[in-house]
Amino acid sequence: MQKAMQFLQQRDRKLIHVARSVGYESDAAFRKAFKRVVGASRGEYLKRGI
Repeated sequence: MQKAMQFLQQRDRKLIHVARSVGYESDAAFRKAFKRVVGASRGEYLKRGI
């Protein structure tokens, strides 16, 4: 998830590309895991600069 967080800082990368680059088959599975691990959705994470 650390690698995904780095990729998400590059706002031009699509979520599905981030998900696949860290081993998820779908963006839905990645979103669920991201929220579980980080404690915030991708949008909340980027807004807060967590």
